[in-house]
Amino acid sequence: MHVTLSPSVTPWQSVSPSSIMASSAIASMLDELMGRNRNLMPNEKPKDVHWSDPDNCKFFLVEFCPHDLFTNTKADLGPCGKVHDEAMKRMYEEDRNDSYRKTQCQDEFLRSVAR
Repeated sequence: MHVTLSPSVTPWQSVSPSSIMASSAIASMLDELMGRNRNLMPNEKPKDVHWSDPDNCKFFLVEFCPHDLFTNTKADLGPCGKVHDEAMKRMYEEDRNDSYRKTQCQDEFLRSVAR
């Protein structure tokens, strides 16, 4: 008996935005659980990360992410596409050199909360 497996998405099918969001949320959870370097080979060097990397959720670093509020309600924003990492939050809080970028993040957070 010969069994052939077909790919789940063929080239002529489009990928729905909800499946992209779901896979992004799952990747974010795996990054939180296993670390960002989970897919590296043993001989590869991990990338240096900083709290100001665009992958990090700036709102989470400042205080809290609005995507985490009101889950399973009409006001649910859905999963956040950025990384929520406690180690990055500690790095953000301990960083004394980059006050300009920290102020920008705080201002953006306050504007978001005021809406």
